Amino acid sequence: MTSPTGWPRRTGSLPVRAAAALALAACAVLASCASEDKLGNPRVLAAPAYEGGAPLWAFVPLRNESGVSTVDTATLTDQLVYAAQQVQGLRVVPLNRTLAAMRAAELLSIDSPAQARRLAEIMGVDGIVVGSVTAWDPYDPPKLGMSLALFARPGAMRPPPAIGPDGKPLTPPPPPGGVDPVTLRTSPTPPLTPPPGWSDRPSATASEHLDGANHAVQAAVKDYAEGRHETISALGWRRYLASSRLYADFACFRMVERLLDAERQRVAPPAPVAAAGR
Repeated sequence: MTSPTGWPRRTGSLPVRAAAALALAACAVLASCASEDKLGNPRVLAAPAYEGGAPLWAFVPLRNESGVSTVDTATLTDQLVYAAQQVQGLRVVPLNRTLAAMRAAELLSIDSPAQARRLAEIMGVDGIVVGSVTAWDPYDPPKLGMSLALFARPGAMRPPPAIGPDGKPLTPPPPPGGVDPVTLRTSPTPPLTPPPGWSDRPSATASEHLDGANHAVQAAVKDYAEGRHETISALGWRRYLASSRLYADFACFRMVERLLDAERQRVAPPAPVAAAGR
């Protein structure tokens, strides 16, 4: 059938095309709704249990020991503070407050454990984290090295007491019949003074060199990216390797995790000793 102009008549073609377009649009809406419903939960860090509850930490601006002059240590420190603020069971002071306290105390930098503990006393925090950037290469594959040390204020961040089945703190039972003279004779004599430098040791340390070309690091990046990026991105989790800022977010998360792992080992209760002859 032809039209009066001589061109073939397209009977019913417009309604069919309109219906097809509407169907495609509906499918796109349903697909987007389905993708929005499938939300992944990002991995969350948790602090170990301490006596007195969640401790308060402060972070000192990172030093640049990478040999690269273009490292933005202020931004990296901010990212480190942000990563620590997401930790469950941990409170973190904003970096601006730490800088203000350092200016008030006329501390241009923290160069010794004594200065770190002095700053902790001034700020009223339980722990001071100092560290440095040891390697930096923002190009794909990126590289970032970092070293952190946590200094605790004296008397702070102590492990919680062991709890018995009745919910009460456990206390070691006294020896039957009083003090055992055999135990006294065989026990070592405590030193009269603590070993030199014992108070200068950090409570926990963490140090890593994260090379984006390493497959183990890439697997850690993929695990970190779960639930933290839009699935519509063509790069997917690899966008954390393509962006120096996102890779720094991952590195700061990883360093905080390593520092918490070291603290968890420090405050963990000692393993029970098996009885002799068993």
